[in-house]
Amino acid sequence: MIGLQVDFNEAELQQAFQEAENKLMQELCETIQHRFEEAVVEAQKLKTYKDQTTALRNSIGCVVYLNGELFYSSFGTTVGSVAEGKQDKSAEGQQTGEAYAKQIAEEEKLSEGIVAVLVAGMKYAKFVEDMGEDVLTGSTLRIQDDLDERLQITIQDYLSRNA
Repeated sequence: MIGLQVDFNEAELQQAFQEAENKLMQELCETIQHRFEEAVVEAQKLKTYKDQTTALRNSIGCVVYLNGELFYSSFGTTVGSVAEGKQDKSAEGQQTGEAYAKQIAEEEKLSEGIVAVLVAGMKYAKFVEDMGEDVLTGSTLRIQDDLDERLQITIQDYLSRNA
């Protein structure tokens, strides 16, 4: 029988595991962020409805939270042009969209893990979609399948780099 003596500091080992978990979670957040950004851009480029004040188009965006803290918000880049004679409400759209996305995320109340929310934040967005116009829905149809694939790739890449 061979005796084996292990000499390690348990606290250092726990710290190393925690650092590895934090790095992986950050990479997963970045993967989600990139896919949600793609959906936001796709939705904002849609020409299926007239957004005369740009409020609706600018209320489209996403937030990603990691362990209860805001990791990313896509709100802040103005898109679209205001129709002649109409008031520019792009800033209102951004503020409304971001507040709505954050409200939904905070309702999850996760102190650990990832919460990601993609919204068209103006109250009339659903009405526009109910009228047969695509505001956000079409841009979200492939998100789950895309994320499943991309998250698996992110995890495999992470494991191969840190093996």
